[in-house]
Amino acid sequence: MKNISSLIKLFILLFSSTIGFGQLSNGSIAPNFTVTDINGGQHTLYDYLDQGKTVYIDFFACHCPYCWAYHNTNALQDLYDEHGPGTASDDVFVIAIDLDVNNGTNEFYGISGNTQGNWVSGTNFPQTNPEGTDLTTIRDNYQAFSYPLIYAICPDRIITNIGQKNKDELYAHGATCEPLGLSENKAHAIVNLGFSETDIHVLHVDEEAIQTIQVVDVFGRVLISQSDVSTSTRIDVSALPEGLYFAVLLRDTKAVFSQKFQK
Repeated sequence: MKNISSLIKLFILLFSSTIGFGQLSNGSIAPNFTVTDINGGQHTLYDYLDQGKTVYIDFFACHCPYCWAYHNTNALQDLYDEHGPGTASDDVFVIAIDLDVNNGTNEFYGISGNTQGNWVSGTNFPQTNPEGTDLTTIRDNYQAFSYPLIYAICPDRIITNIGQKNKDELYAHGATCEPLGLSENKAHAIVNLGFSETDIHVLHVDEEAIQTIQVVDVFGRVLISQSDVSTSTRIDVSALPEGLYFAVLLRDTKAVFSQKFQK
């Protein structure tokens, strides 16, 4: 009976891993998180983004054959080895997050349990196994209810469900990213943001360039959204508590600028 129950559970997990649902939409703001890898190192998403890196998150499970197949293409490993810390470009970071609540260190090393093999061998980027509320918070914030799920996050926190691409396709995504904050070439020509304790003042040239202005917190929650936008618009932020926020400017529901501000 126990073996039958285990097989049923495995079937459900494998079936669910092939279904894509509930994922964050492209253009969303990536929520921050801190995870501890299986070697004890801590990693905070926004720390890497603030360094100007494009971060790739690999949501997987040690038992998942589809995850194992993509892992063995070495796309993420090659990306990290060629463009991660210590390389000439040093503009990429990769984090793997296991979503199976039943997994432990043995599963990562392929020693025992429900695992496809040794996930650690030859892998230099951090692999993490969050548990309890840490896992549920990350899973819910990222709508990571199926796997493999690969997100690419630009330095301005904008997320893309990039999927199982090869190394060159993954790296090419970084060229589409805007740096965190406004680039010098665009800041004065297109848009300029002013911040105070009570409001955000948005000035821009093209009346159709910005259609919506949002204020987003560090967890990716939209706290204020204003679609009545002109070339000079003020957003009232006086009711927000002190903290770090992002002013996100959108056109056709896609973020075109993002700038953090402290209130």
